[in-house]
Amino acid sequence: MADENNWWPWKGQSTYGWKAGMPSQLIPEGRPLLMKYNNEQTPVEHRIMGEGHYLRPPFIQFYQCKNILIQDITIENSPFWIIHPLLSENVTIRGVTVNSKGTNNDGCDPESCKNVLIEDCYFNTGDD
Repeated sequence: MADENNWWPWKGQSTYGWKAGMPSQLIPEGRPLLMKYNNEQTPVEHRIMGEGHYLRPPFIQFYQCKNILIQDITIENSPFWIIHPLLSENVTIRGVTVNSKGTNNDGCDPESCKNVLIEDCYFNTGDD
């Protein structure tokens, strides 16, 4: 479970339980490396990251998908973004309850999607 004892301190802020000496996404091999890859337009297949890089994963992420239905579920304490459809279409998010007060815990971020319906949902998050 993501909470102040697990994923959230990786943000590198004391607000979320981080203390000096603990893992953080702010180390050079973490978010700065990810941003460097982006700025240099490093091909995805060459963006090697994993253990020791301390990047928090999204909970649910669809990439280039069609006809997505997420319905009648409850999600508690996600490490990062909660529902993140990306470059997808015909997305329905219905009757979803989210309780996750961590850093960057966006409830639902449809990014570059077409035909998205979000209805009858409850998002209690640490972000938007």
